[in-house]
Amino acid sequence: MLLNAAPAHAVKLEYKLKLGDARAWKFSWQETGTVTPASGGPKESALQIDGTIVQRVVSLEKDGTIWLQIDGSFDRVRMTIDGKAVPNPERPSESSFVRITKYGQVLVVRIGNRNAPPGFTGLEMLRSLALAQFPDREVKVGDEWEVATPGAPKVSAKLVSINTVADRQQANLSFRTEVNLRGGRGEGPKFTGKLVIDANQIVEVASGVTVTANAVAQTDIDATEGKQTMRVVLTLTPTPVPPPTPRAKAAPPAKAAPPAKSPPPPALPPLKLKADEVKLSGVITRVDESELTVRVESFTTASGRKTVVSPPRTKTIALDDKVEINQLGVRGPVTRGALMEGVRVSVIGKEPGAGKPFPATRLDIETPFSPLPPAPKK
Repeated sequence: MLLNAAPAHAVKLEYKLKLGDARAWKFSWQETGTVTPASGGPKESALQIDGTIVQRVVSLEKDGTIWLQIDGSFDRVRMTIDGKAVPNPERPSESSFVRITKYGQVLVVRIGNRNAPPGFTGLEMLRSLALAQFPDREVKVGDEWEVATPGAPKVSAKLVSINTVADRQQANLSFRTEVNLRGGRGEGPKFTGKLVIDANQIVEVASGVTVTANAVAQTDIDATEGKQTMRVVLTLTPTPVPPPTPRAKAAPPAKAAPPAKSPPPPALPPLKLKADEVKLSGVITRVDESELTVRVESFTTASGRKTVVSPPRTKTIALDDKVEINQLGVRGPVTRGALMEGVRVSVIGKEPGAGKPFPATRLDIETPFSPLPPAPKK
């Protein structure tokens, strides 16, 4: 990634990466928490995780988007409750793929064969620190912008300063997230709270490489059963990229077996419209936190009658936590992270009337799931 110098008072921030680029950081995750039950004394917990995160460019798309492979490994995990060590199961390394724009907007987070919504927990918080998100305009020191990622809280960003260290210019970026938490239904337990994340990234202007990064996350929750507070301090420092793990040579088979046939990709679940339901078919043109914009090309009623919409019309689709999302080629429901501009979808729900958002009860992604290309050979 690069910070392209425009006029002396402004810079344009964007990623300029090459296929095969790799970088690595050592990370330290220090988490402390207190749980105070409605009856009884508080319990103190502490979690320390040290490890390495490696980021590689595995694909550059024609539209300017970038696929990154991000691998996280854990060197040490230690947890205590009220000062006493708690046995921790061995944590295997985690690997994921992230698709970003040249400005760092996260479009997809893919873990295994499923899509996950971008967020700020677990390894995803590490990804957020390793990837700065830039505005699509020139900025100068003191300018602020807002980072909006579908499925994730909004983030306020600022270019704090540009400093010279050892004859190299470095940009200091700050990011802040505030989320009000609320949950519970009916007569069950309820809670309210707040999450605040403050992060800083130091980026080398000439190369764009993240030099260091740190974040502090504070969560305070007031629930029916009591109160809970949690604080996480996370730091990233650069480290050499570790060499690939050598693969043991397998003994040649006594007799070559015929190539196995790949099973067909999973189909979408069967669909039978209810009497008052309709299916809209078209292409996603915009993705927001709780709604989509779809260019509707046809609609189908419960009787099976299909009507072509000519010319196509845009329709706002409302999404709630109960909507079922399926994707061709993926077994079982997927998350909202699979919803991207340009994919073809069918949306099922009840027509609310002209001018009102269409409340989706089910959404089928008809653009097939495709695995990412492997990391380039060296």
